[in-house]
Amino acid sequence: MIINRNQPPIGMNQQSTRQTFHINNPPNFGVGGMPTKGASNMSDAELRSAFEELTKRDFTAGKNLSQAHRGYEHQELMRLAASGVSPDRRGFISNTLSGLSSKLQGMIPALNMNRTCILQMLMQRSNLFPNNRDIGNNFINFRDSSGNMIGMYSELPPFLGGGMGFMAVNTPAESARLVKFREIYNEAFAQAKRDIGSAAHNETVKAQGEALDEYSRLAAEVKLNPSEENIEAKNAARAAFEAATHRLVNINIEGNKVVIGNSRKVDAASIIKALERVAPGSTQESSLNIKA
Repeated sequence: MIINRNQPPIGMNQQSTRQTFHINNPPNFGVGGMPTKGASNMSDAELRSAFEELTKRDFTAGKNLSQAHRGYEHQELMRLAASGVSPDRRGFISNTLSGLSSKLQGMIPALNMNRTCILQMLMQRSNLFPNNRDIGNNFINFRDSSGNMIGMYSELPPFLGGGMGFMAVNTPAESARLVKFREIYNEAFAQAKRDIGSAAHNETVKAQGEALDEYSRLAAEVKLNPSEENIEAKNAARAAFEAATHRLVNINIEGNKVVIGNSRKVDAASIIKALERVAPGSTQESSLNIKA
């Protein structure tokens, strides 16, 4: 179960000690949003368990690794994992906008800060901040108290490196944590593949043994009563044994699916040897044909 302390976005009218400002599309620090300090109270053990449970659901759903990484649940768990070492993005963004709002109000007292989006005002009047490289006509960067970039608001198209709205810029600590939990997920995904392959192998070995036992029983029946029904049943058991043996040597895992094929053929002599071991003489041509 995901334990999450969702935080609301910066409000439409965010009150600081000196200034009120308005945002049309406020940043989201809750589900599906940016990581920030205090967004999750999950321990590393709880996160690991959640990722491992998710791999089983993803694998069962037929997702490959790339599809799983793009999944909503995976992205949300990664956000919660990063939040364990995240800076206070919510606070830094709010404080930055409060400070810029105050400066802008001081430069242009007639501006109504409660009705016009502060982000639009800053970008439209970026020329008022010639020495601030974090404000442009289509972007605003946000930094922590040490000057490290932790987020941005952009109206640049993606092919120019932007995107509409607020975006987090990962810190080195967040990046390291994301790598750590991505590796945990990938290892669990690989284990799920191995488990499925092992289960398929065991199931096929069981089918092979059951077919061989049935062949042995029916071969004895044919000796006592070589009826059409008994001979057909014995030949069907042989076919089942051959099919299971072929599957056994062709169990592979491709991507995320177990594929049981017949591209590789088992040596016919090996099959006959196995059949003769449980029912001597049963593979002779005369015993395979229905007697008149």
